[in-house]
Amino acid sequence: MILKLISDYSLIFIIEIVCCFFLLYISNIILTEIKFFDYPSERKIHNEPVTPSGGIALFISFLIISFLFYFDTWLLYLIISSTLIVIIGLIDDKIGLGIKIRVFTQLVSCLIILSMNVYISDLDQIFGLQFKYDFILGMVFTIICVIAYTNASNFIDGYDGLASTNNIIIYVSILILLILNNQISQINFSLMIIIGLIIFTFFNLTLFKLPKIFLGDCGSTFIGFISSWYLIYLHFNFPNIFKPTIIIWLISIGFFDFLRVIISRLFRKKDFLNPELNHIHHILDNILGDKRLVLIFILILQIFLISFGFFLNIYIDNMYTIYFIYIGTFFVYYYIFENFSHLKSKK
Repeated sequence: MILKLISDYSLIFIIEIVCCFFLLYISNIILTEIKFFDYPSERKIHNEPVTPSGGIALFISFLIISFLFYFDTWLLYLIISSTLIVIIGLIDDKIGLGIKIRVFTQLVSCLIILSMNVYISDLDQIFGLQFKYDFILGMVFTIICVIAYTNASNFIDGYDGLASTNNIIIYVSILILLILNNQISQINFSLMIIIGLIIFTFFNLTLFKLPKIFLGDCGSTFIGFISSWYLIYLHFNFPNIFKPTIIIWLISIGFFDFLRVIISRLFRKKDFLNPELNHIHHILDNILGDKRLVLIFILILQIFLISFGFFLNIYIDNMYTIYFIYIGTFFVYYYIFENFSHLKSKK
């Protein structure tokens, strides 16, 4: 099966590898020439200026691949509709627009995509709600979910290799579900994202002596935006495969930490919009003091949570029981990392 997939999609593999590598390399040179850097600061871990060129390069790469190879029209529309997210993210990387403008941009982009009539439409099955205007509630709920996860993706992008590998694991999980359920024709979009993120990770971790680049707010919000909408698209088209009780576990690490940080700041009467060094990667960096160990720990935790979610969906039929376990797991996560967040660096 794997060899057949490689054979069938070898052209996509080759073209995207070349396209991504070229665009990531060239965009870094261009941004370096115009002195477009992510500079070190008190709330950032890196010590030298780095170009946030990953986001724009991946966006252009995905756009090219989407036009060259057949995708569902809606998925092509999704990439094109993300243009506003990318442009505002790029401006934000340069001059710092702030989260309020980014959220407004995300709202506008969501409204554009909703015109294609794909949204979370089965709230009666998800929550047992009976509502006269359930289509309106469904659209509002969809927008809230997309904006929340888009910013959760931005929140977790604070450590080398973390945002990209986190998303690689999510898309590999999606790929596995599609293949196991004989939806081979649907895997090209996931493959495109996985390949692009793997190549970006080579740059981000400076593997093979490649220049270091970041996703930037442009890239992290772009990836978060298309990932959240893609999961909604999968649920809309394949509700028996991509059930809400599956999707919540796919995004658990990013969502758990996003929610924990927001709640923690509210309890401490801090402005939850202002950044702090209290995300999971900051906490583990203080404890472990080794970037590789931090990255490996988080990825193992993510794989465990996704696998645990899959296990629950196989052996438990009641969705409310799974929701209850999910909430309980979040509180365990919150308790552990809130307690560790008060530890000072031992490095």
